[in-house]
Amino acid sequence: MIEDSTNQEIEVQSAKGQAIVALLCCSPGMKRSRKWLKDILWSDRNHEQASASLRQILSQLRICFAGYEDVLHADRYCVWLDLAR
Repeated sequence: MIEDSTNQEIEVQSAKGQAIVALLCCSPGMKRSRKWLKDILWSDRNHEQASASLRQILSQLRICFAGYEDVLHADRYCVWLDLAR
């Protein structure tokens, strides 16, 4: 379960979204490469499909974290959670 600073639950409904948050929380610096996430979560798909699936889940996570936009970050190479948040 993810809670904000007021102990309100932030609901992440998709299993892959929950997995990404959990994997990032357990990772050094709460950061992982996009390639690593794709290899773990979409190993059965080709590169293009895995990339599209990751983009889709990241978009869904941004909606879940509405009001907390500075928590989830992504660039061309990595996805990470802001440790200060």
